[in-house]
Amino acid sequence: MTTDRLAEAQRLHLSGDLAAAEGRYRDLLRTHPEHADARHLLGFVLYQAGRAAEARTELVRALAADSSRPDGHFTLGLVLRQLGDPAGAIAAFEQATRLDPSLYFAWTNLATLQEQAGQLAAAEASLIEATRRDASRPDAWYLLAALYLRLGRFDEARRCNDRGILSDPPEQHPRPVRLHALSGLDRHAEARALLEDWLQEKPAHPVALHLQAAYQGALPERCSPGFVTATFDRFAASFDDTLTRLHYTGPQLVREHLADPDLGASKLDVLDLGCGTGLIGVELAPYARDLQGVDLSAAMLAQAAARAVYTRLQQADLVDFLAGTDATFDLITCLDTCIYLGRLDTMFAGVARCLRDGGQFLFTTEKLEDPQAVPGYHLRLSGRYAHHPAYVSAALEDCGLQVVHCIDTTLRMESGYPIMAQYFRVRRGPPAGYPHLAE
Repeated sequence: MTTDRLAEAQRLHLSGDLAAAEGRYRDLLRTHPEHADARHLLGFVLYQAGRAAEARTELVRALAADSSRPDGHFTLGLVLRQLGDPAGAIAAFEQATRLDPSLYFAWTNLATLQEQAGQLAAAEASLIEATRRDASRPDAWYLLAALYLRLGRFDEARRCNDRGILSDPPEQHPRPVRLHALSGLDRHAEARALLEDWLQEKPAHPVALHLQAAYQGALPERCSPGFVTATFDRFAASFDDTLTRLHYTGPQLVREHLADPDLGASKLDVLDLGCGTGLIGVELAPYARDLQGVDLSAAMLAQAAARAVYTRLQQADLVDFLAGTDATFDLITCLDTCIYLGRLDTMFAGVARCLRDGGQFLFTTEKLEDPQAVPGYHLRLSGRYAHHPAYVSAALEDCGLQVVHCIDTTLRMESGYPIMAQYFRVRRGPPAGYPHLAE
């Protein structure tokens, strides 16, 4: 009879009818106050109902009757955490893991509290134990990635984040993200199989074709227009939020440049290449009498237009635009866009043609460290190009552009991992500043 009453209460509990389940548990405890299972489940239903203080009372009584239940200690840990008792919660989760080391979420909850308490080594050990108990769940991998970022252990953070991505349901991440994760873990055979499946499904997909070139070690001179538009049209609406999350520093770099009083930066004719949603345009607008933006993605241009900072926006390939325009400019910017070009000399020649004497060009590249790389740039498995500083400098010099300033910088983060870049400030011709403004 008692078993049937408990089963009925559990049925109501599992159906989500918490009020009815609470009533049945209490009815059972009136006649059998020593029933530890019913009291524990009552504590759990009270926790689910947001009545943590009442839940703690029932759980403590249940564990006093039977302290051997790991799930009881786990639930008590959840309740104590909610009540603002982290030390008590840690003790409860530790006891749960001692009684049943297979309790995955006891380890992850324990680790979260240990990290908050500054017990970083203990938190790491708890999360590693969670991954040992169940490597197929993403939670511990993501928590480990965040912990390693905090500790500055970037390689480990990236790999743990990749493990988390691949532990999530496949539909939760776009195929390029999953490909990148597989590559980051050196699971290249699986990456190639995923890419082959993608191309079998969509043989002409521009993103798949571009990434296939990267995986095959090919070196096209630039990303195809189809790759660029397919990539950025899809992310236009969330692009600004994404860059904020990635700690994108492009606007800050431009802001610091324009604030230099020696430049006399005001009333400039400015061209923003690869303008995207207009993040750089916002920084340029106070200094511009005319501000033009160019981008291949119509969806990104729509976002830029909404900012109302550009005099004119044009959908075009930046190399084609530079070759075809008769306009000249005091300042040209190209932030986080050269990564979609391998060969840079044609673009640099167009910039040189469109810059006035003394005009300046601000741009960034992802830094290629290998000095033996031929021809000086490399298509990474991310689908982006990296450039060696010597290649960039030589290409600029050949076009009559002089490097005024160059620094190594972290342009953004990727899966918490800093992407090393170079920021260039370049001038056309010998005069400094923007001399036409003094005329």
